[in-house]
Amino acid sequence: MAIAGTFIGSGYAAAAFGFGLLLFLGGASRRQWPDFDRPLLAIAILFVALCWASSVWSIAPQHTIHGALQITLIFAGCLLLLGGNRYLRRNAHTILYATVIAAGIGAALALFDFRTDFPIMRHFLPANAFWVAVGAKMDRGLSYLIFLVWPLFAYAWQFRRRAWACGLAALVAALIASSYGITAQLSLATGLVAFAIAIVAPRLVAVGLAAVTCIAAALTPILALDFGARLLPLAARIKNTAVHRLEIWDYMSRRALERPLTGWGWWTAHMLPIRPEELARYQYVTANGSPHPHGNWVQLWVETGIGGVALGLAFVLLILWRAWRLPRPYRPFALACCASVFTIALASFDLATDSWWAALAATGLLFTILPAPTEMASAR
Repeated sequence: MAIAGTFIGSGYAAAAFGFGLLLFLGGASRRQWPDFDRPLLAIAILFVALCWASSVWSIAPQHTIHGALQITLIFAGCLLLLGGNRYLRRNAHTILYATVIAAGIGAALALFDFRTDFPIMRHFLPANAFWVAVGAKMDRGLSYLIFLVWPLFAYAWQFRRRAWACGLAALVAALIASSYGITAQLSLATGLVAFAIAIVAPRLVAVGLAAVTCIAAALTPILALDFGARLLPLAARIKNTAVHRLEIWDYMSRRALERPLTGWGWWTAHMLPIRPEELARYQYVTANGSPHPHGNWVQLWVETGIGGVALGLAFVLLILWRAWRLPRPYRPFALACCASVFTIALASFDLATDSWWAALAATGLLFTILPAPTEMASAR
């Protein structure tokens, strides 16, 4: 999964959820049931219920129902995968060591691909695809790789495989620096900064991430409107897609503020109306709108309203709490991973993207099976 997913991020979903199902079936045959995280399970059930309920007030009820079914299956797959950690702890060293090697191979192959006109990636796309489009297609897999490697760094560093950790870090850094994804580059940079601070002041990073998350959750539509116009000149110097994203957030934030309590219905962001006066000042957004909001908080506001935002905030704070509860040697790696994920969540991916949740669940699974640091002597 770590190798294939680097090239085709969508490959994470089938592999991760299929593995979770196999773990469940294997455990059920022995009458051993998944070890579900109950608070996480409760948040998932409430959010799924909200998605289904939003079909009542949705601007496209049938589409919302379809999306609610999709997110139900996605969350079921994630919960089965995470709950399967109890079956893997006995072989954690083998699994983590093999995943370190697989992630290194994936990063090395991807770096080779970038440097040699994409001979590997071209096999996954039409033969006439423009080379920039080929490289950009890898962005999803590279974004997932960024946070997938944090538990691997934690394992390799703690269990005296530091040469492996440094080699993998160098490969990932070189790969992301070569990529076209600014969001991925910012995600890696944010994670590295958080990691450096967390080594000496983990509480500061945890509290800082919680505070920034609360601000983003509560004020995203307002912040997007207040800062969007000011950031346009800077965005224009960076990349056309940066301007496009600010325009998407502009009209979606305005629609979110029109229905702050309920939202417009789950999975309806691409159907939102755009006012003529808004289109008149946009360079890239057309009357067709955008396939998705390119930001998790924007999507929660515009599709599910304050209820979905509250559940999203509860989910993020729970994950931060779980990261904080890890053994002290693992804590900086987990907080750095949270910082990387939160950065990507601000500006990328539809919340109905199965591979996004699959990669998150796979990362969480790796963190939950990390051996206790006291096992180091027996592992050497």
